[in-house]
Amino acid sequence: MNPRARALTIAAGTAGVVLSLSAWGLYLGLTRPSGVEPSFEFGFAPALFFVSQTVFAVVGAVILVRRNDNRMGRLFCLAAIVATTVNFSEQYAIQALIVDPGSLPAGRAMAWMTIAPGFTIMLAFASLVALYPDGRLPGPRWRPFLWLLVLGVG
Repeated sequence: MNPRARALTIAAGTAGVVLSLSAWGLYLGLTRPSGVEPSFEFGFAPALFFVSQTVFAVVGAVILVRRNDNRMGRLFCLAAIVATTVNFSEQYAIQALIVDPGSLPAGRAMAWMTIAPGFTIMLAFASLVALYPDGRLPGPRWRPFLWLLVLGVG
């Protein structure tokens, strides 16, 4: 598979995963009945988070399609997929375990999914900052900074 076709596949896959999980997560949150414990109510922040993840996926897809050799596109796509998965898992687990227990399968597994990828999210966003704008460190002297960033996030 040539690099351009691979980039298009990654871009389309990222957009599909992020849009479908965001739509389902928004549906679960927006159809939640009122009267749920206030800490589990769906508000402006989770909805904005889903929208921002969609923007990250679109930006990553555009970068990948235009410049398939640029690592920033892949990092934007990775950040969007991981963050969307965590946010969707949270809405799913709330619905399956708190709002309507037993209504959805694998509620406990989805609750674990909200905790486990936290390191990956932090690493992806920290890498975006460190490798901006072209996906490479500004110079070889920045390698220790990147390692400290990776170790600090973990």
